[in-house]
Amino acid sequence: GGWEISNITIRQSGNYLTPTYDGILADDSQQNIRQNLGVALRPDCIGDWHVAHPSAKEWFNPAAFAPPALGQYGTCGTGIIEGPGLWNTNIAVHKTFKLVHDVTLRIDANMMNAFNHPNLANPSTDLDSGYMGQIFGTNSGGLNAGNPTVVSADGERHIWAGARLQF
Repeated sequence: GGWEISNITIRQSGNYLTPTYDGILADDSQQNIRQNLGVALRPDCIGDWHVAHPSAKEWFNPAAFAPPALGQYGTCGTGIIEGPGLWNTNIAVHKTFKLVHDVTLRIDANMMNAFNHPNLANPSTDLDSGYMGQIFGTNSGGLNAGNPTVVSADGERHIWAGARLQF
């Protein structure tokens, strides 16, 4: 007996993202509308952006978007795409042993992202990029903030253990 177990679990929905269009297609088939008009544009929504099984390779269907007609604003609304959510569990286990009269030994084990769940970064929402709907990284979402022993921001699992002899 005497073990202490604690955890922090975070479940968070993704950010709401807006598809964008800068006015330059990968094949340079249109002039740079954004520079000429001085505004950021949205593409036209021409289909359903949802995919059956979102993944890093295709978080949403980029074929659902098209450049607006020259000089027109796109028909897509703001915040219509939900990005990847955040799922994380941190666990800590501690036990203090009394060795002799006033001497104790405390052992600690800590796990950040205990289940090693990847938390994907937001996908590209830029129609001009050629990578629309794709994700190229992970996001810690600040899960390691304030923890000086964790040096990576990618959110992979970190386990460390320690002991403290107190007399």
